[in-house]
Amino acid sequence: MKKPLMVVAIAAAAVAFLLWWFSATQVLKRRVSSLIDTAVVPASMSDIGRGARGPNVAEFVAGSLEIDSPPSLAQDLGPDLNRDTVSALYSAVAKYCRSITVNDLKIQSVDVDGETATVRFSADAVVDLPDRRPVDGIVDVDSRWRKTDGKWLLERFAWTESPRSAP
Repeated sequence: MKKPLMVVAIAAAAVAFLLWWFSATQVLKRRVSSLIDTAVVPASMSDIGRGARGPNVAEFVAGSLEIDSPPSLAQDLGPDLNRDTVSALYSAVAKYCRSITVNDLKIQSVDVDGETATVRFSADAVVDLPDRRPVDGIVDVDSRWRKTDGKWLLERFAWTESPRSAP
């Protein structure tokens, strides 16, 4: 009698885990984390690797991406970019920069409404260009995602930046 109960308990636990793992909330958390990992450009990365960053980042982007950035970058980025432009711009920045680092990712909330979702997160980010650091602080991001052909794609990315707090 104990063996059938054990099998049922294990099966129920496995089903519960799979439902959790494949829930929209968990998938979106992993998508955000993967996007951040893909966007990082280590200082030691080769030119070929840097050039591939754009197409890799574009895999997370919907057909067009609405961007709401701090005023200091709004002129550089513009309010709306198509996926190919995102790819080309990110490759260019990745080749030009010294490095792009993103640490301490914290997902504050994931709100799913059918085929759309809002993910709010923060991270410590630095974009180190040869002549300036246009991003160097804590970024608070409000992102909108849409499920398209079974995949969550980024369609809006808005962020503000604040200085790091002193230890």
